[in-house]
Amino acid sequence: MIKNSILLITLFTILNSCNSQKKEDPLITEINTDISEIENLIKGGNSPLGISLSSGDSEPFNPENKHNFENKKEQQSDSIINAFIDSIAVDQTIIEPYNSIDIDFDDLDIIQRTGIKLFHYHDHPEDIPFYTMKNITFLDGTTTKAKGKNITDKEIMKRYYNGEELSDIELYVENKQAFKECFIIKDDKPVKSIEFEFTRFKRNRKTYTLKSKGDTINTKYGTIYLEGITNNSVALRVPTEIADFTELNALYKDGRSLKRTGGSESTSFSNKKKEYYKNYIDVLKKAKIEVAEKRIQTEKQLLKYIEKQSAPFKEDVAYTLLNVNYKGPVNSLKLTVSDIKSQKIIHNVTYNFKIEDILYKEL
Repeated sequence: MIKNSILLITLFTILNSCNSQKKEDPLITEINTDISEIENLIKGGNSPLGISLSSGDSEPFNPENKHNFENKKEQQSDSIINAFIDSIAVDQTIIEPYNSIDIDFDDLDIIQRTGIKLFHYHDHPEDIPFYTMKNITFLDGTTTKAKGKNITDKEIMKRYYNGEELSDIELYVENKQAFKECFIIKDDKPVKSIEFEFTRFKRNRKTYTLKSKGDTINTKYGTIYLEGITNNSVALRVPTEIADFTELNALYKDGRSLKRTGGSESTSFSNKKKEYYKNYIDVLKKAKIEVAEKRIQTEKQLLKYIEKQSAPFKEDVAYTLLNVNYKGPVNSLKLTVSDIKSQKIIHNVTYNFKIEDILYKEL
C-alpha cells in the first residue's frame, strides 16, 4: 500500500515538473532569433557616429622624406598609348608549317606608363587590353585576311581547359602565352607586315576635392560622404556600387600625394535603413505578444501579421565605409570617381618585319 502511494506521488511530481517546464513556442523562438540577428546587423553596420579613426603610421612624419609621398598620375591620352604600342617588340618565328608572331606585351607595361592602379586588371579583368590580328602581308607581296588563317591563344586555352589534347604547336603557344601574346599563322611563308587592332577600355572619370567632415559629392550612383579626416586617417562613405571605382588621393598641405599605409572597408547602413530595422524590431516584439496570447498560432499567420504591420523598404543606395591610413597628416582628399561601364577604344597598328630578323625553329 505504501509502495503504491509512493508511486502515485512520484508520478504526480513528474507530471507537475513537465507542465512547469513547457517548451517555448517555436514561433516565439523564431521571432527572438530574428530580433537578435537584426540587432547584431545594426551594430555591425557602421554609422557616422560609430567611426573610430586610427592615427595611421606610427613612425614620426618627416615631410622631407620622399618615401612618405608618391607620384600620382594617370595618362591615357592617344599619344601616350600610341607611344606604348610603338615601343612593343614583335618577333616572327617560322616553325614549319606555321609562322609564330610573338608580341612582347605585358599588362604591367601599360600600368607603369599610364599610371593605372597596380591591381586594376586583376580586379577588373574585363578591362585587360588585347590584340586582334586583321590583315597579313607576306614577303612575296601576297596579302590575306587573318580571320581563319591564324590560331589565337584564346582558342588554344579554351581547348586546354576543356581537357582536349593539344598539338605540338598549340603546346608551344600555351607555354609562351604567359610571357607574350602569341599568334600562329597557318602558313610558313615569311611575313612582311601585319595589321592589328589594339583594343583597350577606358572609363569616364570625374575628380573632386573634399576637405571637411560633412562634405559631400553627388554622383549618379548616389552621394559620397566624407565622415572625417583625423591626422593621418580618412573615413569615407561611398555607394557600394562604385566603391571599386573610387580612387582616393590624400594630399599633404603642400599638395603632394601621401603614400597609403593601410585601411579597411565595411558595410555602412544609411540612417533611413537603420530606422527601418528598429521599426521592424518593434513589429516583431508586438508579434510576440500576439503569439503569447494565441491570436497568432501558425507561421502563415505570423508572416501575414508582419507583412501588414511593416511598410516595405527599398534602399535607394547601399553603402561601404572606407577607412584609409596614410604616411602623414591629411590636409584634403582628392577623389576620382570612374563610371562603372567602360568604353571600348581601338587603335589600328601595323608591325613591319625585316627579313634578317626572322627566326627559324623546330619543335
